[in-house]
Amino acid sequence: KQWYQRRVAITAGGAFSATATCAADYDGQLFMFMENGTDIEPVYREVIDKLDLDTITEVVETLFTASCGEIDGVNCYRRHAETIVETVRILANSVNTEYDPTACDTIKRHQALFEDYMNAWDYSTVDSTELKKYVNRLVNAFLNMERANICDEDCAEYFADTFYGCCAKHAMEVFSSDRMQRKVMKVLKNVYKLVSNDEKFPNVNKAIKKYYSIYDFEKFCGSDITVYKEVNDMCDAIVA
Repeated sequence: KQWYQRRVAITAGGAFSATATCAADYDGQLFMFMENGTDIEPVYREVIDKLDLDTITEVVETLFTASCGEIDGVNCYRRHAETIVETVRILANSVNTEYDPTACDTIKRHQALFEDYMNAWDYSTVDSTELKKYVNRLVNAFLNMERANICDEDCAEYFADTFYGCCAKHAMEVFSSDRMQRKVMKVLKNVYKLVSNDEKFPNVNKAIKKYYSIYDFEKFCGSDITVYKEVNDMCDAIVA
């Protein structure tokens, strides 16, 4: 049976592509009806001209395409939607003072690591020369938090059932491919030039590569956690 089959057009990706095209071709007439519109229009045009819309569109379309379709009878679009709903439920559990703080479906289980991750986002004391250090700090805090959650022996089965399966595995493989990593890095460099006066993009390749390690739960958690290997083996068997 074919492992991954698109049954419908991916309208979300197509909509983004159309939006990007409109943004690039827009003549700016609306700005003429706005206060200070004559000042805004050239700024808009400068930003659009500098953005690599083709690469950005390709990344977004690939993300949507990888998330749609059907695998072994499972509608991946609905499966991903279910994980979003479950994420919201986890957040709700986390602010519920009466909810069990040791449960797998709450941030409270690893509250300190979550707080470390949120604090890592603080950019107020970072200057352009420290951007590499900032990105490394952010990635490390994120991976430490996620490793504590999904690699928790008592919770791994819950995370496998809820967030990992053939649909998720396929999407992760597509989006973490070498080609997509190069495209994402190209977008980051492109956006960096828009927001920074520093023409040289900091060398964050190792940090980005490290971040992508989470896209394979089996390798990320290691051999002690077997449930993700079981999922991978099942999905690989479907391909065969």
